Amino acid sequence: MAKYDAYGVPEPHVSGPTDYYFEGATLTDRMNEEGYRASRYGENIAAGQDTAEEVFEAWRNSPPHNAMMLDGGMRVVGIGLVENPGTGNGEFWVTDFGSDEDDTSRPVSEAGNYGTSEGESPGDPGAEGTTKAVFPLPEDYSASYEDTWGASRESGSTHEGTDVFAPDGTPIYSTTSGKVVSVSGADSQGWDELGGWTVMVEATESVGPVQAGDTLLYAHMLEPSPLRPGDMVEAGDVVGEVGSTGEGPPGSILPDGRGEHLHFGWYDPTGTRAEAASGAMNPFPLLEWLRQNGGTATGEESVAPGATSADLPAYCSPLQALGIVPEVANPGGPSFDGGVPVSAESPSDVPAGAGSATGQQVVEEAKKYVGAPYVLGGPEACAPGEQMDCTCLTTTVFEKFGYELPDVPTDLASYGEPVEGPPQAGDVLVWGDPGDGTGGHVAISTGDGQIIHANMGTMDTSVTPMWDSPNYLGARRLVE
Repeated sequence: MAKYDAYGVPEPHVSGPTDYYFEGATLTDRMNEEGYRASRYGENIAAGQDTAEEVFEAWRNSPPHNAMMLDGGMRVVGIGLVENPGTGNGEFWVTDFGSDEDDTSRPVSEAGNYGTSEGESPGDPGAEGTTKAVFPLPEDYSASYEDTWGASRESGSTHEGTDVFAPDGTPIYSTTSGKVVSVSGADSQGWDELGGWTVMVEATESVGPVQAGDTLLYAHMLEPSPLRPGDMVEAGDVVGEVGSTGEGPPGSILPDGRGEHLHFGWYDPTGTRAEAASGAMNPFPLLEWLRQNGGTATGEESVAPGATSADLPAYCSPLQALGIVPEVANPGGPSFDGGVPVSAESPSDVPAGAGSATGQQVVEEAKKYVGAPYVLGGPEACAPGEQMDCTCLTTTVFEKFGYELPDVPTDLASYGEPVEGPPQAGDVLVWGDPGDGTGGHVAISTGDGQIIHANMGTMDTSVTPMWDSPNYLGARRLVE
């Protein structure tokens, strides 16, 4: 890309005319051409900076680039610098990310594993044994279950899982590394009328019987999990506590005296290995495998999404080794105590048209586009559901309710009313231009600390925690 001055092409991450990659080669094309294949790819690029520290600071202050560096699902990283004074950008910096390890990958230790003692893993939450898969409860309860798959329940349903018994408040660990996803039929806090308080994690890598993309359900928890869809967890992270909730409205306790336990479910969203119409598979063999081959965890505190420089994920170690990760921004989001003021010199409020909607309607409409591929471009590149950038998503969603919004992210900072205090569902969140060629960023608040946005970091439309960035301009309210 640097050699052929391809950074200057109209669309970032797509190569221009070269004698190596074909014109228009995407990140995936280039990865595959080099013999690397994975379920997810990512790339941060920069040009013109003089030092690695300047590059890292630019990426850290750009929400999508920062999210990519903090994405725990990316297990492989490659870092490069090419100096070519004959091109328009001189130095070209790139970090490529992949979700799957293969025979081209080198251990993190070979890139420089600083800050850990022998035998430890950076970012290890307290798991012993393999950190890729752990038993979902502490070792004391690793034999407190039986194969009850298919058993009848008084509610008329059949049992699609395995119950692991332990006292109220016993920590529940994520079996694998992965991303928190919504539980079908559950409310925004995770309450399911059958399973009570629940949380579900989508595995981001294959380990043992678990394949990347499988989902693991943890149900009947004591209280809501602090995690929300889009949060990343590592194997052994605490996702909740054992309880006996379920089979009724929020707060209900199981009526048949089954006692405190974890309902552990295992699902294949593709259906190819499913043993039930829901996609469920019998998790008993998985639990048996985990007892024999998995690790055990000892942590007691629930996961607070994000990382600090003292507890970096393993994939950040190469960045540390090269001296370009002195610190990591907290991705949990900025504090909204007292609100984030909009500059008094900002333009006067601009009406957004004659539309009408509730904030929750806006959120539900935005969720329809989750998973749509990210492509940076102007209005002519906006193809809802097929390719979208952040303004394409926002303008598309609000157009549904009669609002006409601009295609420039920072222009939205003068629409609607400024928000004081925590953003509500449907509020528009705006970030200034970090100088990375995007022109800024815009997202839609879900009202619970999460945002929906077309995200360069994940290269799709996704639900993630609120960005933490000095470029944040504030929230604007167009709907109630």
